[in-house]
Amino acid sequence: MLKAFAAISLGCALAFPALAQPAPAPDAPAPRPLEVQIQTLRFGFLELADDPRLDNDKAYARIQLRALGRAYDGVEVAIAEISGQARATGLNVAAERYQGAGAADLAQTADAWVKDKDIHIFLVDVPGDVMREVAKVLKGRKDLLLINTTAADDDLRATNCQANMLHTIPSYAMLADAMMQTLVSRKWTNIFLLQGTLPDDRKLGAAYERSIKKFGARIVEKKDFVLSNDQRIREANNVTLMTSIRRDYDVVIVIDTDGEFARYVPFNVSKPRPVVGSAGLITDAWHWAWERQGAPQLNSRFERLHKRRMTGYDWGAWVAVRALGQGILRTKSVDWQKVAAHIRSDEMKLDSVKGAVATFRPWDGQLRQPLLAVTDNAEIERLPMRGFAHATNDLDTLGIDKLETQCRM
Repeated sequence: MLKAFAAISLGCALAFPALAQPAPAPDAPAPRPLEVQIQTLRFGFLELADDPRLDNDKAYARIQLRALGRAYDGVEVAIAEISGQARATGLNVAAERYQGAGAADLAQTADAWVKDKDIHIFLVDVPGDVMREVAKVLKGRKDLLLINTTAADDDLRATNCQANMLHTIPSYAMLADAMMQTLVSRKWTNIFLLQGTLPDDRKLGAAYERSIKKFGARIVEKKDFVLSNDQRIREANNVTLMTSIRRDYDVVIVIDTDGEFARYVPFNVSKPRPVVGSAGLITDAWHWAWERQGAPQLNSRFERLHKRRMTGYDWGAWVAVRALGQGILRTKSVDWQKVAAHIRSDEMKLDSVKGAVATFRPWDGQLRQPLLAVTDNAEIERLPMRGFAHATNDLDTLGIDKLETQCRM
């Protein structure tokens, strides 16, 4: 178990020039600056000491399969960005960081910090199964707010949703809908679905099957792959053989949340067809190649501070802190309940740096936001695309809409 503390002030004393004062005598001391009383909103950042998503030991031949660095890096960038605004208000935000051994440890820490440190808002950076357990332990607590910054599991916004939990990272359903809008707009509607057997592969695969149906496409063929070099099971591990079917298809969607198999699918398909999903063209909350709406400046600030490129996980943590910063500035208060009420309300107008105002959906706590369809080094589309309209908010064409939600808070 590792504890770490980080507190970054957003407020400082202000000096106001005295108005209509006579000039001081040459030997008179300089006037003392007026001091503004500093108020602080402290929030917790909870993560795992050993996060399996950051395990880079599976990389082969020095190929990076996972992002290096932790999402907390996004927190530091966000705090630095809004410090200038907060300086003029006398308001302060501080982040207290904790790395725990598991869900029970993290939930216990949150409970203790509510009672002992007056910390009530917690940004959480953990995989979906851990997020589910943390939320379960803290379910029904009206004295705290959880903000899920990196777990995309749809059930956290559906059957396992709860009133004291928000989500800044896009869900699997949102990622799948963004990809299907990209494909349908190109009339690539006949789908070969190639799916892994990991639990997260199944979750993401289910989101894609829902989205394929939602946008009027169809699955021509669906096969499970196995990550293996065993020649006895070539029908499950050889891409060319697996995709050699008589029926035609427009595109291959590969579902591989681990990433090891998917990187070999492009250019190994038996037909000259594009590959999307977990390789080739992917959808994400953020990408360093996004070059509009202030993104180059954000990417530059992040790279300058952390010496690496910003990822979707970093963005999920960054935007959560931006929401808290807007909350204290708009309410002119560090009362956590007032801040939480503001960010949940229609009054929150959060700049996503992706060309649209981001707000939280009241029915499941998910942050509405544009998504990006990208290759390894280029942004191809920003979603939702024109032509995919919604009765009230076009961002709600991505993910679970109000009429179909299973969330009962």
